Amino acid sequence: MIPVITKAFYLLFLWLYTLWISSCIATARERIPGSIGNYVTGVSECSQQRGSLKDNGYKEQLGK
Repeated sequence: MIPVITKAFYLLFLWLYTLWISSCIATARERIPGSIGNYVTGVSECSQQRGSLKDNGYKEQLGK
């Protein structure tokens, strides 16, 4: 049976490790904007912007 003190230190370690990993992920997101989103969606920011510009152009032409 694991002593209670050892369990407490283990839980504290897991909590600190989770905070550390979260801060690493947050730092990576700040340093490389859009890269994580691009990986998930497979669409770059430039192509998203071009797509929205095209959509606006089509809306203007359809509205005339």
